[in-house]
Amino acid sequence: MAEIAQPQHRGWLSSLTITFTALGTITAYGMGSLVSWYYVAALGISLPLVLVSALGLIPDSPYWHMEKGDEKKALKVSKRI
Repeated sequence: MAEIAQPQHRGWLSSLTITFTALGTITAYGMGSLVSWYYVAALGISLPLVLVSALGLIPDSPYWHMEKGDEKKALKVSKRI
């Protein structure tokens, strides 16, 4: 996050991690009171698997390409973002 975020946005973007962790915990407890723990666990593993598989669709950052010395690719990725 700190690699690509503008300095004025780094603070609130970094705080989202803790916020969404707490929200996920509350959601799991809430679902657990309504349905079996088995379904809560199945949903808890299925969502991260979908998100991890989608990571392959995200391009590398322009900064990363510049570090590797590939300015042409960095320019192409920065125009895409």
